[in-house]
Amino acid sequence: FIGLLETKTILHLLKIPFQFLAPMILLLASIGSYIGRGLVLDVMIMFCTGIMGFLLRRSGYSIPGIVLGIILGKIGEQNFAQGMQMVHYDVLEYLSRPICLLLIIAGFLTLFTGIYKALSYSFKS
Repeated sequence: FIGLLETKTILHLLKIPFQFLAPMILLLASIGSYIGRGLVLDVMIMFCTGIMGFLLRRSGYSIPGIVLGIILGKIGEQNFAQGMQMVHYDVLEYLSRPICLLLIIAGFLTLFTGIYKALSYSFKS
């Protein structure tokens, strides 16, 4: 219900030219990143990740995929470390487990399928 009341206000904001709106967005984003911990480092990290996101989007990478990888990477790393502790850091025992073998095979199939499609597409062109 509140969203319906604010529709006219948001439409007025969309009429603001980009050269005025972009600096305001950058200013508010900088203030928001600084307020969290009060460190200028957080503002620099915000700008660096923004530039990196812009370059990745321009290069054609999937931004949601990268964000998921960053978020799930930590969880995967923690679970890998826990699994290695369970087998007393014996890599061969870890890799010889059925579930691990299945995941390795699925990973290689995914990788090689992508490579095959890319190569077959480049040869057809």
